[in-house]
Amino acid sequence: MPFLKKKKDLAEVQNADAVVESAEVGTAADVEAVMKKYDRESNTRIWTGVPRQIVRFAMAAFSVYCLCMTLLFRGIAEIPLTLFLGFVIIIGYLNYPIRKNPTRANYLPWYDIVIMALGSAPFFYFAMNAEKISLMDRGVISTNPFLLIIAVLGILALVEL
Repeated sequence: MPFLKKKKDLAEVQNADAVVESAEVGTAADVEAVMKKYDRESNTRIWTGVPRQIVRFAMAAFSVYCLCMTLLFRGIAEIPLTLFLGFVIIIGYLNYPIRKNPTRANYLPWYDIVIMALGSAPFFYFAMNAEKISLMDRGVISTNPFLLIIAVLGILALVEL
């Protein structure tokens, strides 16, 4: 009898496919409009016009950076990895606001800018000083308040993102 059941299941799948094929399919703009209307939990930033092109260019440049650093970089691994995290924070806060309230188009609030700058700065600092920091004694690093503060800032920015 399992053979007959498989035929029945196959017929149901074919009927479902016919229903899906007859349904109207909207454009990406239609889908985006429906998502904005009904998805209250979505918190993506809205970019239009020239700022949208700038953000897209930044994300494309970040992708090229990732490929180049993966394929071509021959130095210590801490440099491209920390640069990667710094750029992730910048691109993350450009695309995802902290608050889930409805956002205005082409608007970046001051608190997003502050957290983006304070969160990415420690990673860029470490990338610039990676060789010197990696040669330090671990006891010096753990007792240096400046290094501890910037490490906590970087981790908190990543956690928030």
